[in-house]
This record gives sequence, structure tokens and C-alpha cells, in this order.
Amino acid sequence: MPRAGRAAAMVLSAGLLSAAGDVAASIARPTPAVPATAESNEAAARADAASLLASLSLPSGAVPSSTEPAGDGAVLSHPGSGPPVTPNAIDQSVWWVVPGTPSPVLSYIDAHPPAGSVRVLTGSGTTSTGTSYRIAGYARPAVTGVLSERWLIVEVTQLQDGSTGLRADAQVVWLVPRPASEHIAAGARRLRVSVTSSLAPNRSRQRPIRVTNRKKIRAVVALLNSLPAAQPGVHSCPADFGTTVRLVLYPRRGRAPLAIALVNPSGCADVRLSLGGRPQPLLASAAFPGSGRAPSRSLIQQIDQALGVTLDTGLPNRSHP
Repeated sequence: MPRAGRAAAMVLSAGLLSAAGDVAASIARPTPAVPATAESNEAAARADAASLLASLSLPSGAVPSSTEPAGDGAVLSHPGSGPPVTPNAIDQSVWWVVPGTPSPVLSYIDAHPPAGSVRVLTGSGTTSTGTSYRIAGYARPAVTGVLSERWLIVEVTQLQDGSTGLRADAQVVWLVPRPASEHIAAGARRLRVSVTSSLAPNRSRQRPIRVTNRKKIRAVVALLNSLPAAQPGVHSCPADFGTTVRLVLYPRRGRAPLAIALVNPSGCADVRLSLGGRPQPLLASAAFPGSGRAPSRSLIQQIDQALGVTLDTGLPNRSHP
């Protein structure tokens, strides 16, 4: 978000912002060669941030500055757009002094964007002291299981000597991998599915569903085992209607459950998994913010298809995130 104290708010295009997620469909995503760890993902984020800064192409005569350029009215003292609110965000920045006025400088950058990126953000405004600025942002596609956001933010302002002061921030968010131990082992022979709600108007009248078909059970287990870890940070989620889809997997009749999954089809669409009675770290459905995944169908819809049923979640219009 733009920093406080600016008189004019940044103008963002919803269509441009959505392109940050859609760009992955048009640009191939790299695939990690070895299983990711938190340490390797953080290292990848730092390397990617350095790569984004190195890919910035500037007009001839641009000179790097080790400090904030003089005469910028303090515009370039902070990032033009703050990084995501998460401890997993990396922000690396550099300053430059470029000949000429801001408009042709940004036009040049637009004509030579960072490799593999698209422009996803534009903005302009004036500070409370009367200093004008302009902002542009470029995004590369997510790296599945490694990086969720890869942005380069460029901010420019005219300096007192007539040249352009420029600040570039590479903002990259790395993903926390799902622990290898959080895995539902083979052996489930019975599945019980029920839908409950903490809010009376949204309670389902659907009776619990019992499944013994092993192919269907294996499909549900595969779905749960494919979910990513929930990511730390502040997220904006839709309304939560208090509904929970409870999946209980048994090895056989009369035995303790192998696993219990509590799926929230609304709100942040999180999934709480217990294995052998032990709660596991929170998981994210495909719709969870920051999960790095955006398939066309929700987890509930995929479970419906696997089981050949339609779960009545009691949500408005029976829709799912």
C-alpha cells in the first residue's frame, strides 16, 4: 500500500492487479529440482529479488546511488508500494539518478520490462509538501511451492537539478512448504463425511455420508495430501458462514481414525488435519490466500467429484470459494 502522508492515492487497475495471478497461465513456471524447505525457499527469494533488480533496464547515463538521491523531497525514502504483510517477504532496494524527466524514464522501462514479467501496477500522486511521483510495478509468475509473489516496484520523481531520482524495490514472498510428515498414509477403508455449521441458518439437513469404495477414498486422500501449507501473514478473506465439512478416515470398522480433516468452504478456506489424533500445521485449500495455487475448482467441488455427491454446505447459492 502507498505510504501515509501522500495527498493523492495511488491509482490501481483491478484488471492489472489480477494479471499478477493470471500471468502464470501464459509463462511457464520453473519447477524445483529437489524438495523445497523453508531455508531453500527463503534463499530462492533472496536470489530472485537480486535477479529482479539486475534485470531493471534504464536509459543511457543512469548512475546508481548508494544513498537516497538529494532533492527528492523524501519521496524515495520508502518503497513506492509496501511489501505484503508477511514475515516471508523479502524487499531489496536500490537508488538511481537518471538524466531527463520521469515520464520518458518510465516509458523506457515500460519498453524494456524485466525479463519474464508483465506490468501489473501504475500509480501517481503528490506528497503533502508538493512533490510529485509516479510508480510502476512488474510481476513474474509464481514458482509453485517456492515463491508466491515476485514484484519489481519502480518509483520516480524529478530532482531539484532537473534529473530523475529512481527507487527500485524487488519484493518477493517465499512459501512455507508442507511438512513431509503431514501425510495421510495408505490404509483407509472407511470414510465418513458430515457437514455442520456454528450458525443455525446455515446448517445443512444432509445426513452424514459413509463411503467404503476404496477408489473414492483414495481419491479423497490424494486431494488432502496435495494441499499446501497455510502461509503466515495478513490475508483478506471472504465472509465465513461457519460451515465445516468433516472428513473422517478409518482403517476399518471399530478402529480409531487414521485422519480427520476439517475443511472450511468459506472464509479463508483453511483445512485442519489431525493424524492419529495429533493436530497438524494448518493447511490451505487451493483458494487460500497466498497458497500459490489457483485451480478452477474449489476443494469442495473436487471432493464432490471424487465421491460422486453434492455436499450441501448451506452456503448462499451453494457456492464455494
